Amino acid sequence: MLGHVHSMSSREFNEATGEAKRAVQAGTVHIADRGCPSHVLMSYEHYRELTSDRLHFADILCRTSGIGKLDVEFPRPGDPARPAAFE
Repeated sequence: MLGHVHSMSSREFNEATGEAKRAVQAGTVHIADRGCPSHVLMSYEHYRELTSDRLHFADILCRTSGIGKLDVEFPRPGDPARPAAFE
C-alpha cells in the first residue's frame, strides 16, 4: 500500500487530527516539525503489512534443499551495519 502521501506540519496535525486520520485512508501522512520530517501516520492495516511475519530471503535460502553450504551471514532488518571483514 504505497498510496497517496499527504504532508502537514506538526501544528496542522495538532489542530486537525481528524483530517490527518481521514487522509491516512488514501496513504500515509508525513508530519514535519520545523520543516523537517519527524513522523509518519499510517493505517493500522498498513502498519501490520510492514511488520508481519514474512519469511526473510535468508530463511528461504536455508530451507532450500541442495543449495550447498554457504558461508554467508545475512543481516536481519534492524541489524546495525558492520564493517566488512575480508580474509
